[in-house]
Amino acid sequence: MKKILIIVVGIVLPLIALIIVAVIFKLNFSDNDASVKSEARYFGNEVKGDFNRDGREDVAYLFTEDGGGSGTFYYVTVKLADGKELNSVLLGDRIAPQTTEFRDGIIIVNYAERKLDEPMTARPSVGVSAYFKVVGNKLIKWP
Repeated sequence: MKKILIIVVGIVLPLIALIIVAVIFKLNFSDNDASVKSEARYFGNEVKGDFNRDGREDVAYLFTEDGGGSGTFYYVTVKLADGKELNSVLLGDRIAPQTTEFRDGIIIVNYAERKLDEPMTARPSVGVSAYFKVVGNKLIKWP
């Protein structure tokens, strides 16, 4: 009888306590925790043009998203003249936006990013031009 009591008190009860602690920890720190918020902010760098060829002026612009960590993610998106917002496309994390242009049906976003072997703490120094086009009701990277 003593051996059974030792097993229950020494092994089973601590395991039950560990499971309870793990469940409580999971409930308090789940991905759905309201204290973890993602915040999107308008950045600007607007360019206007008739992106979907309907004869009306649309606008492309950049916005950032900060999920509470160390990164600031930059996106490009389009708002059509009829008010419809198209999908957004990720440009990069902690980049340095420069200009946004519209030429020959193509939206061009110019920015600086880091070299592949540089840490994220390094200042962006490599010039990049990313090309986008509205096809139907979708913003896509071109080509």
